[in-house]
Amino acid sequence: MELNLPIFQVEIAIENFLISGNFQPRGDAMVFMNDQSRTHIRVDDVELKTLTSDYQIPGFKQSYMSLDRDAIHFISIIDQEQSELLQVLRTKRPVVFYTDWCAIRGDLHVNRDLREDDLFDRGHDYFAISNASVFTTKGVTKLPTRNVNYVLVNRRKVLAYHTYQPDEG
Repeated sequence: MELNLPIFQVEIAIENFLISGNFQPRGDAMVFMNDQSRTHIRVDDVELKTLTSDYQIPGFKQSYMSLDRDAIHFISIIDQEQSELLQVLRTKRPVVFYTDWCAIRGDLHVNRDLREDDLFDRGHDYFAISNASVFTTKGVTKLPTRNVNYVLVNRRKVLAYHTYQPDEG
């Protein structure tokens, strides 16, 4: 019996680069991304774009790349139907996250018992944000997709965060 694993069309942010491609986790995406035994993830049909103008090349295409999972700032699931394949916690909290070059606003899926000022479970690096919007806070040459159903954010790249009331915008 052949295992049929989903393939996600993604946009991945790492320092100074935005990578588009296809990501096929080996099992549930959230479990796969939080597996500490995996140092890299494979992304196929890659297009790498530079985020700053100080690079001599604007980007390139490659059949695949292996990305250091600790270097990833966030992964946006681009296709709405594919995002429905994610298995996430039901409890949500509206949060804005800040990395060194962007802000991500949306509904963080978390354990309902966590305090607002300590939403990250130390046993996990990646957390799902639904109804997400990504805003750059620096000048970049390539904008990430602004609105997506899900973003997987790397807590190690989050500099600060706060909750908000959805009517605050």
